[in-house]
Amino acid sequence: MAQKIINARAKNKRDTSANWTAADPVLLDGEIIIVDTAEGEVRTKIGDGTKKYSQLPFEDEKLRSLLNNKLDKNGKVDWSNIKNAPTIPSNLDNVVTYDEGGIVDAADPIDADTLGGYSAAYFATKSSVDATNSSLSSLQTSVTNAESSITSLQESVASAQSDIGTLQTSAENLSSSKVDKAGGTMNGKLIAQNNADYAVKQMRNIFISTAAPTASDGANGDIWLKYEA
Repeated sequence: MAQKIINARAKNKRDTSANWTAADPVLLDGEIIIVDTAEGEVRTKIGDGTKKYSQLPFEDEKLRSLLNNKLDKNGKVDWSNIKNAPTIPSNLDNVVTYDEGGIVDAADPIDADTLGGYSAAYFATKSSVDATNSSLSSLQTSVTNAESSITSLQESVASAQSDIGTLQTSAENLSSSKVDKAGGTMNGKLIAQNNADYAVKQMRNIFISTAAPTASDGANGDIWLKYEA
């Protein structure tokens, strides 16, 4: 069968809800009409070839019915139309809620008169929660201060350890570079102090020579021993 393509634009019938209702025509099977409602909405109906306009539902009727069963006019959930919905007390002062950032969550409300079978001690009051938060804040501050003190103490211990290491090194150097009181061997010449305290016991510089000392040899307290070769 030959086909012919016609370039054309189809326009659906459009009228007000009042005019459609007054005329109440039988729409053709698959015929789509546009309805301007009194509320200013634009809705559509599709004919089936047998029913009149007034007998046909709007295409969005099922969706609207579903939403209307769940939300009220303010967009809030209408619990009365939901199966197994929780019972919400009429007096919200008797409902235990949680408040954070201005958002109140009462997803599982509990009547304060019955407390859901729990004892009053089971629930925390706002004042006790605030007190707990304050205690936690103080505890965190104390922990922070303790950590700071521990850090300072660790630094002090590290500094003390460094000083002890320096002292140990100095003591080792002193031990290796000095002669013990009990005795030892000098690595170099030991020169006694020159003084005129001849009657005091002390170490003296001793010269041993085959020649007699001159006026420029030695100093006060020195001993000169002359021997024959």
